[in-house]
Amino acid sequence: MKYARVAALVFNRPLLIEPSRLLPITNYLLGRMQGQAPAAMAEDRLAKLEARRGDTEMAAQAQAGAGAVFDEYCGAITEDGIAVIPITGELVHRAGGVDADSGLLSYNEIERRLDAALADPRARGILLEVDSPGGEAAGAFTLADKIFKARAAKPIWALANESACSAAYALACATSRVLLPESGHVGSVGVIWQALDQSRMDQAGGLQYTVLQYGARKNDFNPHFPISKEAFTWAQAEVARLGEQFVALVARNRGIDPLAVRGSEAGLLFGPAAVKAGLADAILEPPGAGQTLVTKAATLLVAQIQTQYTGGQAIPAAARNHNPVEGVNPMANEEQKAASEQAAAQAQAAALDAARAEGQQAGQAAGMTAERGRIAAILNHPESAGREAVARGLALESGMDAEAVGKILAGTPKMAASPLAQAMAGIPEPQVGPDAPQALAQGAAVNLMSQIMARSLGLDHGQKGAR
Repeated sequence: MKYARVAALVFNRPLLIEPSRLLPITNYLLGRMQGQAPAAMAEDRLAKLEARRGDTEMAAQAQAGAGAVFDEYCGAITEDGIAVIPITGELVHRAGGVDADSGLLSYNEIERRLDAALADPRARGILLEVDSPGGEAAGAFTLADKIFKARAAKPIWALANESACSAAYALACATSRVLLPESGHVGSVGVIWQALDQSRMDQAGGLQYTVLQYGARKNDFNPHFPISKEAFTWAQAEVARLGEQFVALVARNRGIDPLAVRGSEAGLLFGPAAVKAGLADAILEPPGAGQTLVTKAATLLVAQIQTQYTGGQAIPAAARNHNPVEGVNPMANEEQKAASEQAAAQAQAAALDAARAEGQQAGQAAGMTAERGRIAAILNHPESAGREAVARGLALESGMDAEAVGKILAGTPKMAASPLAQAMAGIPEPQVGPDAPQALAQGAAVNLMSQIMARSLGLDHGQKGAR
């Protein structure tokens, strides 16, 4: 069931892939899973993949000779010491046994090629030739981080020839420089998850599946059952989490604002637009006679190495495919650049932490203001009269709003008034305002206090006076 294995890589998991390339894969797999006649899609893709690999190798061999190819599948090392690593097709974490007829390329295989180029003393620089819509999320960010750190060992550039999208762009943006032709495109910095629900097709075919499970979430995204709301909510949260991780990775690698990356809305950017947005560094002009985009990009990388690492002096031909010239450390400037980029990333992270802290403080202040308003609304609620103790407890302990507390208070008996409150009840208010005569006001005040004291002691006013 090789098609079922490929389908397991496409459905019910987060993907970093450009959607227009996902659709034909989906349609092809569904057709094969439904028993339709085999199509030539896989064979065509394999032929194109091998043809591209052959073009890359022949272009390099034309300059360096047959001995420059360090591995049939890794790519080639040019005469000037640039290891060309092709990254083509859909990307997966582990391809297993399905890559031979599907055009899939695993992150493990790319890592093997990278390690070989880093270890080969002939390779003074590395060029990733990328033509991929992306693929699986699993493994993509880990490999991107490894490429980002490897820049301290050898210069690494990327060429989008013609596309470096989603997971493929995660790898490309981890290099020091991203080049592309005017018709090339990069981007699709986002995450997609397509869930397969074939339960209605099962019913039409007379099939009914029964699952015995332990754990409420164990059967999530089983394609033979409808997708539950809980599973959908969880998957959406996971897509958002991976999306933010992707945005942070691109922002760090390219040194641009995360808001700008997020603002691309996972769209594709072509040629000059990609450079303007900061997702690429330069447009490659059409190659001249005897050149390809790959060899042209490799030549530019060689020129940068010679200028940046040797003070503009060309490295002798005898030393090009061997260890660096004695007394020259070609990696010093690259290490300094990596350290500077790391410091910038740390400063950016510190700024983000400060912004988060400021936001938390503002949120806490707003929350305290809202909480004080809620408590005051409960204590001043009309139903709180005679039920002050209950109202106070609900205000401080429950977290409910004034409307909800009012409904509870309405069904709660009022507490009996205290002796002092009972003593004051029924006593008419004396005329003690500013308009009352001073003597009358003083007398009324004394008389009022006398009545209150008498009633609170269970005596009438006359008895207290007699004592």
